Amino acid sequence: MAGLDVLNVRVSGARVDGDLAEVHMSGAAFPTDAAPTTLFWFDDPVVLNEGDRVEVSFNAVGSTSHPGKTINELFPGKAEAHEKVNVLDLLPQVIQELRAEPYVREGYRFAVEPPGTQRYEGTTGEGDHGFGFSVLWNSHGPERASVSLHTYVLDDLEHRRPMPDHVRTHLAPGDTASLQLWTLHR
Repeated sequence: MAGLDVLNVRVSGARVDGDLAEVHMSGAAFPTDAAPTTLFWFDDPVVLNEGDRVEVSFNAVGSTSHPGKTINELFPGKAEAHEKVNVLDLLPQVIQELRAEPYVREGYRFAVEPPGTQRYEGTTGEGDHGFGFSVLWNSHGPERASVSLHTYVLDDLEHRRPMPDHVRTHLAPGDTASLQLWTLHR
């Protein structure tokens, strides 16, 4: 992507969320002569339902359906208040609120089809709060994009510990990775 230093497609879900999972797409530019810019491609996240499949292709050349939008474009007049908030300062309060939320599902079952390797099928563990699937490209390694699927428990978030990866691989130009999701019934 011309002008961008980072581009990320992310699918995430948590056992307390009303929706099964959401897809977000964002990018960022960090020019040396101007302020950083973050762009978003969906005004609202794309909601996934039972059995939905997300496929991400890494193409060396292409175009987007529309240019990404800044926070100011998405939320006129509200962006300045968000820019002054340090998310890490809010983390203890957010974790406490998440712990108080009732579970709406037992967990997740997922299948990932990475390029060049076998399909991975797995589930969240008994204590897992949620999962994240990400395809991340950055300008420091433009010849590939990283793919990961991880799960997490709230204690790991709270103490900023690494989250266990179920899948970690890379896409080369022309490669595709996909994620399919279901509700876990134990």
